[in-house]
Amino acid sequence: MVGLTAWLEPGVKQDIAKHNAEAEQQMLAELRELDPEDFEQLVGELLRALGVSDVEVTQYHGDKGIDATGVYELAPSLVVRLAVQAKRQAANVVRPVVQALSGSLKPHQQGLIITTSDFGKGARDEAARDDKPLIWLINGKQLVKLLIANDIGARRIPDELVEPTGFELGGDEAND
Repeated sequence: MVGLTAWLEPGVKQDIAKHNAEAEQQMLAELRELDPEDFEQLVGELLRALGVSDVEVTQYHGDKGIDATGVYELAPSLVVRLAVQAKRQAANVVRPVVQALSGSLKPHQQGLIITTSDFGKGARDEAARDDKPLIWLINGKQLVKLLIANDIGARRIPDELVEPTGFELGGDEAND
């Protein structure tokens, strides 16, 4: 559908963009209403859809520590071991959350925080530190886009575009 929107009239493009923005907001609101344990399971499902193997969602601890682990193979000899924290909340994730995950990483592990909200400046700065283990951040808007791209919680509806080409009656043979 995205590829077709370039050919559609501005009114149709705007309608599609408005509909999709509303759908994304609805999905984000629904994610924030999920049971925390269900949200962690959903994050595990997304990790699998993204190609992460050996995904294990840890036993629910009421937001105390690592919520899932997995292995992402970028190439045969380039493997990333992930420790994931899932944060289902409305408030922005703050620096101490990133620090806590960083401190709980095992050697050769990288962190990933997935939230339904966003990240405060302190959290972003902490995740970007060169002297700490790498921690990736996925905010609520990015999460929704990843879910949509992987057909989790939403479906993309393809549309057929009909474009008139005109009529050539008789062609060149009619003039002979």
